[in-house]
Amino acid sequence: MKYLIVIFTLILSLFCYSQSSMIDSINDDPTISIYKRYPAHSIIRNDISRVKTITDLDSTFKTSWISEYEWMKVIATVHGHQVSTQSNNDTLTIEQLELIQQADLGTDIKVWVYYLPENNLIDNERKYLDFVFEVLPEKDAEFPHGEAQLQQYIDNHISQNIPCGTFVNYDLAIVHFQIDTAGKICELLIDQSSKDQKTDQMILDMLSNMPTWTPAEYHDGTLANQDQVLLVGNIENCNANLLNIKR
Repeated sequence: MKYLIVIFTLILSLFCYSQSSMIDSINDDPTISIYKRYPAHSIIRNDISRVKTITDLDSTFKTSWISEYEWMKVIATVHGHQVSTQSNNDTLTIEQLELIQQADLGTDIKVWVYYLPENNLIDNERKYLDFVFEVLPEKDAEFPHGEAQLQQYIDNHISQNIPCGTFVNYDLAIVHFQIDTAGKICELLIDQSSKDQKTDQMILDMLSNMPTWTPAEYHDGTLANQDQVLLVGNIENCNANLLNIKR
């Protein structure tokens, strides 16, 4: 029995070592990508007409939480002024849908619910629930001459200059930034470091010195800020799943 345990332990150790070695070799040439970061809740203009209930705006909302609705409000900014409309349940009224359509582009739209929770508590008090969403611009921000040139820019400024061994296993650097309405890079933030100060600075310099982008744009020509994130390393890192990006 002891002999079998020793053999099993040796096999397991060799398996773990081979996995670790394989991952290390893969990350000697780390993946480098830029992704658009989506708001927690958002919608595109063409889908507004399909909205029926709160769940269409927030997929995490569960009607099973609610025993009774007191009211549900949609609050938006129209021509710089706050406007609200109200319904008696989770179904949006025509007026609420029109308000979403009329909201100033690039502004947050708030949904606010006052309700009695579904539970067995003796003192079951009414509660508030709220979230915000925004209507996304139809045209995303774009690097000069497109994706191929963006990748070439990244390769020239980062890919060829990262010291070997900086990124191993599931290491991942995460850097947030924004492309403003002038196409400039702003709001730089290192969310997760490469653990190498020179590499972090090289990433920041590369982003700061980018040429001017074509900014995001709505259907009527209104320009919009757009959040982006740069990932360097192993995008299988669990923190990449928290960024609300589409890969």
